[in-house]
Amino acid sequence: MSSVIPLTIKHIEQLGRLNQQLLEDEGNSKNLSHSYLCQRMRGWLKDANYFGFGCVIEGQIAAYILACYEDDFIYVRQLVTDREYRRQGHASKLLQHIETYLGSAKQIRLDVLMNNQSAMFFYAKLGFKPFYMAMIKHT
Repeated sequence: MSSVIPLTIKHIEQLGRLNQQLLEDEGNSKNLSHSYLCQRMRGWLKDANYFGFGCVIEGQIAAYILACYEDDFIYVRQLVTDREYRRQGHASKLLQHIETYLGSAKQIRLDVLMNNQSAMFFYAKLGFKPFYMAMIKHT
């Protein structure tokens, strides 16, 4: 059983490790170091527009959500579950927590890579609908 807690600076190392897993799973070609990812996360957590929550199991972050306030919506920057804890409901629990935390007044937006069909299915199951598509060209 996991509990949901607010993310703080003391979780930086664990969040950096999970962020590295996410980048590997996405097939990200950028070679971002653990220390860079921790530094970036530290900056977000110090920013008043950002907030996050983690699912904790036995003192370890099993999953986390990092979001920020935009003009008229909440943008989910990252939703990551440790490989060991996937398909156990942690991501759903965190999204539900965000909705409860915000009340019904806000819209939630997030990005999904086009090749991540399992994530698209997951978010659709939770009521998310396609909104726009960004395109990229490598030169």
